[in-house]
Amino acid sequence: EAWRLTGTWNAEFRKCETINCFHGAIIAGRNVHTVFNTCNFVRGATGSGTGISTGIQQVIAGGVRAEDIQVKNCLLFGFGYALDIANVLVMHAEGCDFDFCVNTCVRIVIVDGGGSIKSSWLYIVDATNTETGIDFIGIGSDLQSKFIVFGNYIEKATNTSPLVGMDGIFVGVNRRGLEIDKNTIVNFHTSANITSPNVKYTNNKDKGMTTSLSISEFANRCYVHGNEFAGPVNRHPNASVIFGTNEGVTTKEVFTVTLVAGNASVTTTWAALGLPNAPANSSFSVSANNITTTNLGWMRGRASATSVTVEVETAPAGNTQLDVTVTAF
Repeated sequence: EAWRLTGTWNAEFRKCETINCFHGAIIAGRNVHTVFNTCNFVRGATGSGTGISTGIQQVIAGGVRAEDIQVKNCLLFGFGYALDIANVLVMHAEGCDFDFCVNTCVRIVIVDGGGSIKSSWLYIVDATNTETGIDFIGIGSDLQSKFIVFGNYIEKATNTSPLVGMDGIFVGVNRRGLEIDKNTIVNFHTSANITSPNVKYTNNKDKGMTTSLSISEFANRCYVHGNEFAGPVNRHPNASVIFGTNEGVTTKEVFTVTLVAGNASVTTTWAALGLPNAPANSSFSVSANNITTTNLGWMRGRASATSVTVEVETAPAGNTQLDVTVTAF
């Protein structure tokens, strides 16, 4: 490591540079108001194990943590983790270049006094097949503090196809209070993967992905509005989410319905499924999959803003379950 900070107070590093270091700077224990301004941290070719190297890393030492970290207009190049935060009161990063990261550009465990990542470039290369742009690690207890992710460009290299687990932004469980706004996310498997309640996801755009947005069953009371989606939005049927107006594919719902014996069709409403109505003027694609051994012949479906109907060629002799997928455009 180039620098290890312990017990500093109002320390500011301006126009400093490190190169050929496994760790650029480690902030250990209690450090109050640490600022990196216009600094360069370059991994270089020193040693092996680049995937776990860090540009700036904050760790707990002696049972105490740092209280305020600010990273402004800095270059962090070639590390496994450009910025790695374990437990800090306040953290802000703005105008930074988190470049050629190998594993994750920014990893955050606990910032319970609020913070932000703004107006930065985050670029990650293919190496581990688990790359993440910004990773808000899931935690065991509920944390509600305002953290803003605003105006960033987050991109993964395209030399391999993105695999499941490669997320532009990952929001783990119990991370309430996040606001993700006006970001561009490119070439990840999932642009944003939200598994926590009370998250605002607004005015973002993406391209080159498999899924634009994934919302888990734990992501209740989230707000999704003003986004330009280039792919499907996968939402767990148990997640209660407010959808505003979004461009592109609005939502993809997956659920199970029962075809009653002797009936060749089944109709259900979004309300009966515990889901909000689809946006007005949507176009729909409906597919059904028979999950029993009964031969029902062809299956087709249609949907509206309030309901969905599935029809089969041959009515079953007994109650039969169908897996249904509805995509609204």
